[in-house]
Amino acid sequence: MKRWTGMMLACMIALLCGCGGLQRSGSIGVVGLFSGLPVELSVQNRQYPAPWTDAMTYVLDRPWKETEFRRQAEPYGEVQVMRDGYVLFANSKENRCDAFYFPFSQYEHIATNMSVKLVSDTAQMDTEQNIADPVIQLPLYLFSDKRMTTEVQPEIYAGIEYEVSSKDMGAFLRFYQRTGWYQVEKSDEDTLIISGYQIVPTRTLLEDETFDVPFPLELHMTEHYTIPYVSITTS
Repeated sequence: MKRWTGMMLACMIALLCGCGGLQRSGSIGVVGLFSGLPVELSVQNRQYPAPWTDAMTYVLDRPWKETEFRRQAEPYGEVQVMRDGYVLFANSKENRCDAFYFPFSQYEHIATNMSVKLVSDTAQMDTEQNIADPVIQLPLYLFSDKRMTTEVQPEIYAGIEYEVSSKDMGAFLRFYQRTGWYQVEKSDEDTLIISGYQIVPTRTLLEDETFDVPFPLELHMTEHYTIPYVSITTS
C-alpha cells in the first residue's frame, strides 16, 4: 500500500509539472588559474520524480546541450567539444589564455580551471612544515581516470599512473602551447618536460595553494594492454 501511494504521488507531481519535469535555475562560476578572471554560465537542472520508489528521486539532465553551451561560452573565447565534456580557452592576452573544462555529468554541474594539486614524495615532510601542495595545470579533458575528472580540483600523486584517453603525447604538448603559461618540450615520443613558467604567475591564490612548483616536471606515457596511462615525476 505504501509503495502504491508513493507511485500515485509521484505521477500526480509529474502531471502537474508537465513532461519536462521540475526546473531549477542558477549559475556556475569559475576563475582562470593564472589570470583570476571569471567565467560564469547559467545552469538549469531538470528534476524527474521516480515512480518506482516511495521517496522522490531526482536526476539531472546532461548539462548544456552544445548550442546552449556555445551561446553562453563563446563570448569568453574558443569552445572545443570533446568526447566527455566542453573545453573553453578564454581571456587571451599576449599569447597566453585561461583554460576551463566542463565535463559531462549525469548528477551535477562541474566547472574547473584544470588546476591540480601535485602531491610529491616530500608531501609528508611538507605537511609537517605546513607547506602547501603546489598547484599545476593539466589538460584534464585528456584524462579518463575518474580520480581526475570528478573533482573540481583533483590531486595527482607523483609516480602514479593515471589512465588517459589519448595515446598521443602531442595532445598534451598542444594544450600547453595553446595556453602559453609553461615552458614545455618533448624529450621523446612518450615524454614531455615542463621546465618552468613562461612568465611567473603574479596572481595570489588561496592560502592553501601555491605556484611554487618543483620544476622540472616530467609527464611520461605508457601503455598496458593497449590502454594509455600518464604519470608525473618531479625533480
